[in-house]
Amino acid sequence: MHRLALAGALLASACGSAADDRPPTLDFITETILAPTCAATQCHSAFAREVGDQFDTPAATRRSIVANALATPANQDDPASSILVLSLTVGYPSLLYPGTGNVRMPYDAPMPDADIELIKRWIADGVPDAQCEPN
Repeated sequence: MHRLALAGALLASACGSAADDRPPTLDFITETILAPTCAATQCHSAFAREVGDQFDTPAATRRSIVANALATPANQDDPASSILVLSLTVGYPSLLYPGTGNVRMPYDAPMPDADIELIKRWIADGVPDAQCEPN
C-alpha cells in the first residue's frame, strides 16, 4: 500500500515539471501544431484560406505570418499580444463578420497550453524562418 502511495506521489510531482524540448521552429510548429489543429479543409487550408491565412505547409504558414503580421506583438516584449496568440487564447475580432465579437481559434476545442507556450517562445525568438518571404 505504501508503495502505491509513494509511486502516486512521485508521478504527481513529475507531472508538468518536464521542460518542453520541442523546437520552436516554423517547420515543427506548422507540421505538429498548426496544420493538424488549424488547417482543416473548411478553415485555414489551401482549399478555404479563411481570412487569407493558410497553415497546412511551412511555406503557406510563412506567407500568412508575413502578409498578415500574425506574429508581430502589439507590445514588443509580449508575444501574447500578437494576433496569432490572441486568436488562440482570448479571441480576436472576426475580419469576416465584423461586430460579432472576438473569435477564438480553433473553433472546435482550445489548443493545449503547451502548444501555445511553444508558439509564444517561437515569437519571442523572432519567428525564425518566418520573418520575410524568400525571393
